[in-house]
Amino acid sequence: MNSASVIVISKINATDGTLVWKMNKAGSSNNASAETVAFTSDGGFVIGGSLNNPEPIKTMYFKSAGQVAEGSPFIAKVSAADAAGTSAPSSFEWEYEVTPDSDSSPYQGAAKALRVDSSDNIYAILGVKGAVVKLNSAGAEQFKSQALQDGVQLNDLEVVSDGIVLTGHRYVTYTDNENCNDTCGTILGFLIKVDSTAENTLWTHDFGNYIGGVNQFAGIDT
Repeated sequence: MNSASVIVISKINATDGTLVWKMNKAGSSNNASAETVAFTSDGGFVIGGSLNNPEPIKTMYFKSAGQVAEGSPFIAKVSAADAAGTSAPSSFEWEYEVTPDSDSSPYQGAAKALRVDSSDNIYAILGVKGAVVKLNSAGAEQFKSQALQDGVQLNDLEVVSDGIVLTGHRYVTYTDNENCNDTCGTILGFLIKVDSTAENTLWTHDFGNYIGGVNQFAGIDT
């Protein structure tokens, strides 16, 4: 019988590559994965990933920084003292988990693309449908948005002075002959900017399936 996969966090000596300590984190059931890490100003760090995914690790899909299809998004902090220590931490300083209430929940998946601002607030993408969460330095939820855009998978984010910019992919179905001879779909590059609370969309932009190019790509079809 195969055992469930777990999150593994390792501290490695940068001088000689030796393992200083290793910490494991498992969910209450099924599989777990770690996908992102960011350091905080006090010398600790936060990790993001997924707990309780019913799919085995061999079927978790991460292409193009993609989302796992199921699971509970998870964020946790390793304290500055534990990060600096020589033995494995016995626990996190704090943990944050979103338990999806249904298969259609926008929060199914993982916490990805952690960003820490100058006040040690933590931002992350949640789930396969692309929501955003903000935690304070103690791990308390400040806001958790709904899915920002239909048909979009978000992969990365940056916090800017007047909001949050996210990038990913958007699936589009065409029905006109200009794009294809019959109904067909394509995946476009996608950018979206929301305000600082992720409540209002400020703009979106697609990067399409362009005809042609330059140099060796000149004149190619879409």
